[in-house]
Amino acid sequence: MDIDAIASLSTALSMARVRNEVGIRVLKMAQGQGQVAADLIAAAAETALQIANRVADDAGTTLDVTA
Repeated sequence: MDIDAIASLSTALSMARVRNEVGIRVLKMAQGQGQVAADLIAAAAETALQIANRVADDAGTTLDVTA
């Protein structure tokens, strides 16, 4: 192996390491965003449930049945 081949191999290995690190960071960011989205959906569902329960509780007390 000559010096050019060794230099090329070293450069290729360095680039592979950088690409690997970038890929890992991107995946971690995507995972974090997915968790944030899941938390927002869960909070919205909880709020909707609270509203539905409040409406159901008040439905019989606020209806005007007189004509």
